[in-house]
Amino acid sequence: MRRAVPVGASTAVDGLLGKLAEVGQLVEDGSYEPGPDCAAALGDLLRLLRRDTADPAAPARLRMADLDCVRTDLAPLLVCTADDAVLSRAVLRVLVMLTMPFDERRTLPVARSGLVRALQRHRSALARQDVVGALVTVLVGPLQRLQTGGEGEAVGAADTDMVGLVLALLRHVLMVPSSTQVGAGAAADAAEDAMIAAFADEKLLELLLVAVQLADEHA
Repeated sequence: MRRAVPVGASTAVDGLLGKLAEVGQLVEDGSYEPGPDCAAALGDLLRLLRRDTADPAAPARLRMADLDCVRTDLAPLLVCTADDAVLSRAVLRVLVMLTMPFDERRTLPVARSGLVRALQRHRSALARQDVVGALVTVLVGPLQRLQTGGEGEAVGAADTDMVGLVLALLRHVLMVPSSTQVGAGAAADAAEDAMIAAFADEKLLELLLVAVQLADEHA
């Protein structure tokens, strides 16, 4: 169901909510349906996040965490578009930006704890079996083509980019401070344990070893 945009919300929040609505929606059977303007909306979110990284108050990143958009939109979108190279690449780019570690020297003290909690919330939302399974699906095709020489220079570059995005996302997620570092309780640790278990169940660790080797070869 589509989220309602609150009356009287700020212009910035109105725009963010509108873009998330354009990304897609959950449907009655529990699956996720990308919107007709999904790719364009993801591009707009990516540009918003790039601007936000230069803002010491990090308003967009904090608001997106408040909206829990990784759990409600981005993770389900990745799951349902894992076989679509264009959309999966677009959502991965947004997730990489959203989970990127922040520079404490360039971030206002009042925003720092909120950003740590935001990263932990995103990690928890991504620590799902279906999300890890989607990452495996996203990786398999590019790794196979890179191992066999690909289908041309352009395809090789696109495959290398896709592998790099997955590696960057996983690196960011695994860099999120644990609860013992920030006193956030057991939830963050449980999310990390769940993700590591999902890695093992989906044999993602073996694929990552191949991905790292190929990334070095094509760097």
